[in-house]
Amino acid sequence: MECLPETQLFFIAIRRMAAVPVESMKTGGVFWFTDLTVPDPYYVLPVLACGSFVASIELGGETGVGNPQTARLKNVFRLMPIILIPITASFPTGLFMYWLPASFISISQILLLKMKKVRLFFGIPQMIQHPPEAQEQSKGFMGYFKESYNSSMAIAEAKQRNTDSMKRYKQLKKNPRPKLYDKPPHLIKQSE
Repeated sequence: MECLPETQLFFIAIRRMAAVPVESMKTGGVFWFTDLTVPDPYYVLPVLACGSFVASIELGGETGVGNPQTARLKNVFRLMPIILIPITASFPTGLFMYWLPASFISISQILLLKMKKVRLFFGIPQMIQHPPEAQEQSKGFMGYFKESYNSSMAIAEAKQRNTDSMKRYKQLKKNPRPKLYDKPPHLIKQSE
């Protein structure tokens, strides 16, 4: 378990603490979620968590958006919270007490690093805006698939040529004086 990233370790630890349950988690909540070992009955925390996910995608996802593939991926991430709400609704509220503050800190960082004065202070360069005609046009799924297929075929052919060359080399190594001509070269007539 020590190979897992911190966020996964926290997630697993809090989930296990809620499953045991740790006594202080049963009374450690506030407002409508006083018991941190049970799911939120009003679904407010799962909706807030998924909303913070969308906010971080929208605020911090400007990198690479000029690429059509990245723009499509961003659309997938926009739809993901709709799927995540029912899944996270069964999580104990204690998980959201870790997840929401961490998300709000991330969002604050994104907003802070977007400020021009902060970027100048830390020496962070502005993103270069390339003109649309300079950006590579999307090949689409089939285009990338064909390119990948052609590359893998070229690699396979190169490997086969290498294997054939190694076989010829090993044969030549066994017979250091291979027969190159049927007749000695000086006896071969020019007309042949």
